[in-house]
Amino acid sequence: MDVTDGVDRLEPGGEAEYVVTLRNEGGEAVEDVLLYLTLAPELELVETDGERPSDSGRPADGVAFWRVDLEPGESATGRVTGRLDSAEGAPWRVATTACAGLDRDAPPLACATDADLRPDPAKAGAAAVPSGPARPGIEEAVVGGASIALLAVGAVGYALWRRRELKKFDEGW
Repeated sequence: MDVTDGVDRLEPGGEAEYVVTLRNEGGEAVEDVLLYLTLAPELELVETDGERPSDSGRPADGVAFWRVDLEPGESATGRVTGRLDSAEGAPWRVATTACAGLDRDAPPLACATDADLRPDPAKAGAAAVPSGPARPGIEEAVVGGASIALLAVGAVGYALWRRRELKKFDEGW
């Protein structure tokens, strides 16, 4: 199972077409499998070639689904276009997930996720960049230094022990 939109960043107003693919890699046909994609809450569903579930007569936001039958080796593909309306909000990534199962209320049999960076509202117009790993603090430096020191002491100790053993061997011990 796979879901991808082919981009790594989404800007406000930008659209992404998510392609979800399910492949039957088993040896038997499967019937009436539910393949569904749920857009990140930050995205508006613009278009889909799938169906849209409805609760109380109105479509559920950001969800599209397909019912598929697959012979061994066959694939099914669905498409959903979503739009990022705003850079506002907490997450710096937008994640869209697709799953396959027998029923929407049952645990899925397989899932896949596509994540894209989104702009940081604090940096007007700049693309969001993950902060990455933090620089090592004093604790990491102490642990790293102690590890190197122990390794050095162990190496010197082994060399001295080995030298002593070779000397004993040479003396016919």
